[in-house]
Amino acid sequence: MELNHFNAARVLAYAGIASITRRFTAKIALSLAVFLGLASLGYSVEAQAATGPARIAATFSGTLSVKEGSISATWVNVRSPVASYSISGNRIGVVDNNGTLFVQEGGLNASWVQVATGVKSAQVSNNRIGYLTSSGYLYVKEGSLYAPWVLESSGVSSFALTDKRIGILCGDSLFVKEGSLYAPWVLESTGVSSFALTDTRIGILGGGTLWVKEGSLYATWVLESSGVSSFALTDTRIGILGGGNLWVKEGSLYATWVLESSGVSSFALTDTRIGILTGNTVSVKEGGLYAGWTTVASGANTVKLSDGAVLPVDTHTPIGRLDSASIFTPTRPTTILVTGWALDRDAPTSPIRIHVYVGGPIGTRDVEVYDLLASTIRNDVAAAYPGTGNQHGFDSLIVTNKRGYLPVCVYAINIGSGSTNPLLQGSCQTVYIAPNAPVIDPQAR
Repeated sequence: MELNHFNAARVLAYAGIASITRRFTAKIALSLAVFLGLASLGYSVEAQAATGPARIAATFSGTLSVKEGSISATWVNVRSPVASYSISGNRIGVVDNNGTLFVQEGGLNASWVQVATGVKSAQVSNNRIGYLTSSGYLYVKEGSLYAPWVLESSGVSSFALTDKRIGILCGDSLFVKEGSLYAPWVLESTGVSSFALTDTRIGILGGGTLWVKEGSLYATWVLESSGVSSFALTDTRIGILGGGNLWVKEGSLYATWVLESSGVSSFALTDTRIGILTGNTVSVKEGGLYAGWTTVASGANTVKLSDGAVLPVDTHTPIGRLDSASIFTPTRPTTILVTGWALDRDAPTSPIRIHVYVGGPIGTRDVEVYDLLASTIRNDVAAAYPGTGNQHGFDSLIVTNKRGYLPVCVYAINIGSGSTNPLLQGSCQTVYIAPNAPVIDPQAR
């Protein structure tokens, strides 16, 4: 395990540490700091990857059809018969009438891969697949469609997942984990009848009352509305259905509700689109909450939406994942443990550097930046990416001077012909450090 503690004016070298890490505390916006000299040290601006086309999905008497890109794009029949389905990015998951789960990744004409049997329900995200058995066992895999399944829990009645979080309902108790598939479960609430997750929000419904929290798993619940029959969340929007009326708010949890439509039986949300089913007619609006509706299908039974898949800027851009960011031990309350992996296919067997941002993503004021080497053994990465070797992991300790709820964001540093230093999947994750937490001598074990 690599231990890193840095002061802006000096570097402390500890015995047994294989690599030297540098920390920069930006007292002005980081973009200005780059112009003041970070660029001369070899630091380039980290940028997120681009996104592919958004999708609209609907079922028509058991046949799943999807269109991507423009609202006026042509429907493509992708699979039949379909009992249930899930879409996210460039993935589609389908459970057939026999309880077999198939997943398609890539274009709408890509091949389907059978990934599980005995499935009651399933969900896909950009980087994860989860399924629930009729016996209440939840299994999740991460990364490749061929990655191994991990048993997450038993006694589960329903679940939801994102690339960063997994939520399960056991009875009326909601548990959520964040980060690694092996992260601990956190009890979020009881008396829950249904819930929804995003990377930054959790919503729960109980007795027709909707509560939402934003940020950390330990954030405070905010009462959003009563008389709610169903709801949906994105990182920027909340939608509620009650008495056939669809209301949506955008931005803050305290934003004003906007009546979008009446006579609605079901709906779906993304950050830029709203889809509704009225009778058997699917209508979609794109842009602001006051944009006009476009009818896109009739004779439909369901509607779902997805944002565009996250795509690498080019095939030479580094890849990787922040598996977890957590407080190391209760006796080391200012020490953050970060784990994950990163590799650059331009130098597939060589370790690459990563930048860990404590306090927010690039551009955040007063952020702390740590330079680490991803070089620990990760045999699972070697198996998933043949020919890259296994020295691509990071498992490092960082001692921070910051306090409060701190997003931890990790970027892979490009070493070849790629054009960006991408934010790793699984970023950003939030840790909490109490305002009065003392700085513990990092050499004290």
